[in-house]
Amino acid sequence: MVNKKQVTIKPRIEINPSTSMADEKVQIRLQGFNPGTSVTVRAETRDDSNMRWSSSVTIQMDKNGYADLLTYKPLSGTYSEADPMGLFWSMRPAPDTVTPNQFTKTGVEPTKVTLYAEQNNAVLATATCRRLFVSPDTEMKEVHDRGLAGKFFTPKKRARYPGIIVLEGSAGGLFWSEQVAALLSSHGYAALALAYFHYGGLSPYLADIPLEYFESAFEWMEEQDSVIPGRIAVSGISRGGELVLLLGATFPRVRCVVAYVPSNTVMGPFTGDPSVKPLSSWTYKGKGVPYIRKREKPDEVDEAYNREPIALTPWFLANYDFGAVKEMKDGAIPVENTNGAVLMITGRDDRMWPSYLMADYVMDRLRQKGFQHSYRHLCYEGAGHLIRHPYLPSTVNQMTHPVNGVLYLVGGGAVEHHRAEVDSWSKVLGFLETHYRELR
Repeated sequence: MVNKKQVTIKPRIEINPSTSMADEKVQIRLQGFNPGTSVTVRAETRDDSNMRWSSSVTIQMDKNGYADLLTYKPLSGTYSEADPMGLFWSMRPAPDTVTPNQFTKTGVEPTKVTLYAEQNNAVLATATCRRLFVSPDTEMKEVHDRGLAGKFFTPKKRARYPGIIVLEGSAGGLFWSEQVAALLSSHGYAALALAYFHYGGLSPYLADIPLEYFESAFEWMEEQDSVIPGRIAVSGISRGGELVLLLGATFPRVRCVVAYVPSNTVMGPFTGDPSVKPLSSWTYKGKGVPYIRKREKPDEVDEAYNREPIALTPWFLANYDFGAVKEMKDGAIPVENTNGAVLMITGRDDRMWPSYLMADYVMDRLRQKGFQHSYRHLCYEGAGHLIRHPYLPSTVNQMTHPVNGVLYLVGGGAVEHHRAEVDSWSKVLGFLETHYRELR
């Protein structure tokens, strides 16, 4: 009789793929552990401000010492349902963090996440994965032509691609916009993350920004060999969501608009400096674009407005009547003039401003005006203001504003906000595919 040696598998964590795009799922499996025992998997990373973030989940091994995070329900942890990406979106700041803030991602460098498998406070296995914003098949270049400032991402394969411009909100610069543009390029778009204030030599204020600046960006895009000429899509968040609705209503070459948490009206300038007296947030042909004005006798505002983190939504609702504004001279954006499809994404728990309500007013206006193109509003219960691409931590619902340094409440429960980001991102890509890429 031949004695067969028993094969012993060392405990290990498998992450497949170990290098992936930031908007893609990965598979996480545990193998080689004692059958029937529980194992805790802890994930750690650092954001671009060097803040440490971590999450954990405890899983019971099967009779073969195996578990798959896709199908195995957690015994405990920072999330409660089987989810291969739970360790990513449920990360929280380190306990010693004085003022927990949103996960800071200021560029497109890969994010490294390390996983530790532990039993009885001993680490039995580790694994590391890299989350990419720039695909190996994407090239990036800085843009400084025509007075523009931004970063242009395009697939390396020589061809013409649908062009899209991505715009930031009141933070200015390139934060969300750069990451989104890079990810859109991995999905087959030529994407320009375009700064328009608080960046380089541009104005420090969201004030008196000429719409002709964006027209120059449209022209620049058409000159690129990698861009299909004659049309452009625009996407923006918050004040950038307001801006892309305004650009669509102003320039016929805009053929698709994706507006995250937008306003249905032009809002006033944002300077943080009372000595600066601009005409408006935006100008066109040398004149200030009309913007909505406060009520003459605003209602009382909850005293919470005076305590950080500040929830601005009650203040906006008390000071402005967004539904009453109908004419452009009073600040209404004539969205019915848009020469293409419109998609809006909002969260019902938006604490920065009532984007869910304002997007509904946009929908009402498009219906009343008999808008001939596709238009849709995705509103997510329990989601907040900063709806982005999926799988970044969604556990902190406040942020320190990079322009004025004020701590704001942005809203959103961790699970609800995560689900909104997963669902909306897939629907944004589908919307662009159906209503923009296929335009002839």
